[in-house]
Amino acid sequence: MSTLDINLLRQQPLLAARSRSSAFWNEYTETMPREQLDELHLKRLQALLGYAYDRVPFYRNLYQEAGFTPEDIKSLEDFNRYVPTI
Repeated sequence: MSTLDINLLRQQPLLAARSRSSAFWNEYTETMPREQLDELHLKRLQALLGYAYDRVPFYRNLYQEAGFTPEDIKSLEDFNRYVPTI
């Protein structure tokens, strides 16, 4: 996983001054169109799955036993279909 992918997990769309409420409210993501929000969720989910697969043996084994790799997840529906939850 590249540094770019890891930074995607931490990405903040707007560089605004932080206040106590900004930890819970991000106007950019809270008001974006549903399609864009789903795309953002998918990108962050793919980055997180790849990170876990590459660095945590438990998740690598769990994913392998379920018969998928993080690269197989191309949509949120794929996530619901393939990824086991514990």
